[in-house]
Formats: sequence, C-alpha cells, structure tokens
Amino acid sequence: MTLILFRHGHSLSVLESGALTDRKRPLSDKGRSDVAKSVSELIRQDLKPDIILTSPLSRALETAGIIAQGLKLQSQTVEELSGAVPLDMMWNAI
Repeated sequence: MTLILFRHGHSLSVLESGALTDRKRPLSDKGRSDVAKSVSELIRQDLKPDIILTSPLSRALETAGIIAQGLKLQSQTVEELSGAVPLDMMWNAI
C-alpha cells in the first residue's frame, strides 16, 4: 500500500474569511491554486490513490474535493482526522 499525505492548501484566517469557527475556514485562492498544481504533479507522476480520506474541516474538505475532481475519485470524510482525537485513534481510523 502506498500512502500519500496532503496537508490542506493555504486557508484564510477566521477574520479574513468571516468564518464563525476555525473548522469553517475555507481555502484561499492561493490554496486552491496550489492544490490544483499538486494534482497536476500527481497525474504527471502517475500517482493515483485508491481512496481519499479527509477530515471534516472545511479547508480539508475543499482540498480533498479538488484532488478528487482532478483524479476522478470520491473522497470519504473521517471525523478522527479532525485533530480532536488522540493520535492512535486517528491512525486506527486510517
């Protein structure tokens, strides 16, 4: 099994985005552009995961959506990837 880890793209601050909470912060234009470039690089290197797992945070969902669209895959939301649980629970969820 090959594991490809992505951190979400650059996101706006709570203040910049008007989001009510940190969980709701969206990607910035730069973040969306950077993720799209990463997808192009995955395609260039012929790397395509079997599954995309994402945390439920808005910026992570948006990042996963861009990747999923570019690779013609679906993404699956996993609450344990939100960072709100102990590390062992996160790894067990993966």
